[in-house]
Amino acid sequence: MLADTLCQKVIEKKLPEHHSYTRTLRQSTVASLYGAPIGHMWFGALLPAIISPLKAKPARVIASVILDNTLFSAFSISTGVFLLEYLKSGSVETSVNNVKDKFLTIISNSMKFWCIVSTLNHTFMPVHLKVLVGNICGIVWQVYMSYMVNGDPIKDTISTLEEIPEQITPSLPLEVA
Repeated sequence: MLADTLCQKVIEKKLPEHHSYTRTLRQSTVASLYGAPIGHMWFGALLPAIISPLKAKPARVIASVILDNTLFSAFSISTGVFLLEYLKSGSVETSVNNVKDKFLTIISNSMKFWCIVSTLNHTFMPVHLKVLVGNICGIVWQVYMSYMVNGDPIKDTISTLEEIPEQITPSLPLEVA
């Protein structure tokens, strides 16, 4: 809820009367009923089981970062974007096309962001701060995801241009023949 609200208010600069509560509910529902359970399953059970044979801490950190940012990210991004679009449009075809259109951009940015966060978090953070750091970075990431799934850069540019005052862009008089 916080990430989508921040996205709408800070990134998209929506006025309170234009806030989409349906969108916020959709984002929160997918995050709570889908994202949190698969994240818990991945980080709480699957990833530890996969890296448990590795005894050296550097090997465990490297393996965790690689697996988080390839297998888990690809799965969670594609399914999450699909679910959000499906809840918005009700169309499987539109949802699949949305994933095709946005997946490479999102996964590329995910790797740039989460590789750094994961490496620093797994390497330097004391155990009692890892969840907090992950959650704070997760809010930042969810703001980005909310914009990628819901924002319309072309529409946002047009609406910004439409807000330019008349004094700056005067209308040219039209001559009637």
